[in-house]
Amino acid sequence: LLTLLSSLYFALRHVAQDGGMATVHDHQLAVFADHLGHDLENIERPGVQTFLPWFQEVYCLDRRPVEYIMAGSERLDSNHVPTLVVRGREGTCFSFARVEVLYALEPEAATRALLDSGPASGFKDGIVDAYARGALRAAFGRLTPTEVLLSNAKQAATLAAKEDLERSLKRHGLTVLEVSVSKPTFSGKYEETISRRKVADQDAFKINVEREQML
Repeated sequence: LLTLLSSLYFALRHVAQDGGMATVHDHQLAVFADHLGHDLENIERPGVQTFLPWFQEVYCLDRRPVEYIMAGSERLDSNHVPTLVVRGREGTCFSFARVEVLYALEPEAATRALLDSGPASGFKDGIVDAYARGALRAAFGRLTPTEVLLSNAKQAATLAAKEDLERSLKRHGLTVLEVSVSKPTFSGKYEETISRRKVADQDAFKINVEREQML
């Protein structure tokens, strides 16, 4: 009977073609699935995990940070999409040449990510893209063109967008590590208006200095 059971086990391993063993690398998180007991268990430590083919399974997920980029005019893939354009509080549109969002699997939520987006790298295919643009537009859309040029206001809006995005991605087992936003740019006509205003301010400052000197 023991020989029969051993032969059956090795036959299952041969048919499954995975050897009944899975290696969890340093850059991976794993989920141990027991199909008989319908149990799922997170595995955070790397190493070799054994399981019974067909009745059990070990799913390995990539825990390395992923970079989501908004830049250019074309959509290259789910993590490289066109430039972010925002309509400000006063109705003026401005854009950011480059926006970077660094995200990764939340270590304690590998099971949630597996159930949500499947095995392998399903969580990289469009989940962040579904929320990022809306979160950034909502945060920066509260600012006027003058405010968005101020570093403090821009930093506060970036933090608000990051927190909003974190809340949305948490349900998918993901976490946001960093959000980086470049300097905003405006349309040619508005940029010309800003340049004229700067020149006018400089002229006014120069006149005031000369007036004080004369007095």
